[in-house]
Amino acid sequence: LAADWILDPNSKWNWKAWVHFLLVLTITLISWRAAEVQSEIVIQERLRMLGTFANGDIETRLNRHEGILRGESTLFSARANVSNPEWRNFIRAGDFWRRFSDMEGLGFIDARFRLRHYARRGKADYGRLANEALMRTLTQAPSAKSSQRTTVRLSREATLIYYPVFARVNAQKTSSRPKGWVFMVLNPARLVAEALAGSGYA
Repeated sequence: LAADWILDPNSKWNWKAWVHFLLVLTITLISWRAAEVQSEIVIQERLRMLGTFANGDIETRLNRHEGILRGESTLFSARANVSNPEWRNFIRAGDFWRRFSDMEGLGFIDARFRLRHYARRGKADYGRLANEALMRTLTQAPSAKSSQRTTVRLSREATLIYYPVFARVNAQKTSSRPKGWVFMVLNPARLVAEALAGSGYA
């Protein structure tokens, strides 16, 4: 065979052939590993950038949702009682279901933990679940009654965000104790999907 001289121990070219073979093999392995490492670095860098952009976009979207809750809070703060027609007009004017695919529901729970108003996107009714979670959170953790946005996980498919409503005493002053809480139910999977899409990685 043409390659017998490589395997023939009596051939004077045998050791040179093996050195050449091992050298080529070593260079090939080093090149392959270098390419693999470079590929891993590129992937890790893309994942890091993806995480940075996605986290920023998620926070931006949560702030946007908090703005909706603040608007809802203003509605209930300005009036002693909000009628069902007024509530339906608020939902219709906001066009929330079309504008925000991650939003599953909006509602208001009074200071006695009674669900007074609730609107939902589809068949899934998270109103009672949100009411129970809010009551449990506020009774177990008094600090949760702060004036900040608070998030509570309801299930794998739903996350609750709520915001307090303070009755307006006059044009400059509001009551010190909340008259209730406005809340929003979000689908976390859709929230992340929208964040990824907004970051250009969907």
